[in-house]
Amino acid sequence: NEHPLENGLAFLDPYGIPYLPGSGVKGSVRRAAEELALFESDSHGWAIPTVWWLFGFDENSAYFAKRKESEAGTIGEERQRWQEAYRTRLTSLSDQDALLFKEFCAMLTALKLPREKIERALTQNSERSVIRQLHVKGALHFFDVVPYCADGLKVDIMNPHYGHYYQKNQVPGDWGDPVPIFFLTLPAGTTFNFFVGFQPPITWPQAIRSHFLEKVDGEPRWKRLVVEALTFAWEWQGFGAKTSIGYGRFLLADGKKEAQPGPFANGDRYNQEQQGVVNSKLAPVAARLARGGPFSRQDVESVANEISKNYRAEEAAALAKQLWELVKDSEFFARLLKANPIFKDLLRKGGISV
Repeated sequence: NEHPLENGLAFLDPYGIPYLPGSGVKGSVRRAAEELALFESDSHGWAIPTVWWLFGFDENSAYFAKRKESEAGTIGEERQRWQEAYRTRLTSLSDQDALLFKEFCAMLTALKLPREKIERALTQNSERSVIRQLHVKGALHFFDVVPYCADGLKVDIMNPHYGHYYQKNQVPGDWGDPVPIFFLTLPAGTTFNFFVGFQPPITWPQAIRSHFLEKVDGEPRWKRLVVEALTFAWEWQGFGAKTSIGYGRFLLADGKKEAQPGPFANGDRYNQEQQGVVNSKLAPVAARLARGGPFSRQDVESVANEISKNYRAEEAAALAKQLWELVKDSEFFARLLKANPIFKDLLRKGGISV
């Protein structure tokens, strides 16, 4: 996803729109589930065996990473904290979670390893040679998350002060000349719809499948667990870059922990109220076209992009046709407009063959 402006956002190729890759979302939610299982007094139903069943087994999880002698300070202490929490929680599982653990180890015997050896390696966090052989696919599928942002991208700034102090070991002071770094962001209030699917492997025992499909407060257990992990990730971890300064934090719509229909749920991108907003956004475009030429390249690109962005508005095709008639004699502008697939489609709807 390389992009000349990709310094905080990933852009979906070949469309050029910002998005959160499903793989990254899955990793963040898995980490949230592990933290709930190991460190929170109220785990909201999460335990390490549950993480393995739903996300798959990962030998590189933080609680499996041994502390190296060369690691001192915060990093070494953090590794040790995860390992101690893992041993403590895994040896004090509830009856239900203990059963999930035993069933998980029993399923792994298909790898031609003795069950007792697997249980000992996992319980004592020992025998790395055994742990490295454990490969199990999870049941959750995380889809790419594309934002719905009516106002487009915004530009923020990072102003690195005291570069002469940090990089050149000079005396710090206010006489430095910081070079501002601009980066793209999504504005506050941008809507994201997270989609997660549940498709357990065929090797799952029927008892485990039934356990996660069992209704809890009217919803399947797996869904309740995912919502709790997502909520924890939204509030405490964040997604994407610069989460330490507040980016990537989310709030549930209306504060409800339940699935909400997305903007495309009824087959139409905008409801009647939203359609009115879109139409009003094209009013400046109509006014600009009414003034006629001359048009600069910036004018043509700006007007064409605004029409394309609101392509579902009733007057979009008519405005596209009007712009085309005004600039079609310029070979450069004609090529520019025909290179925009959405605008080109609007021209066809307006009766223009290009």
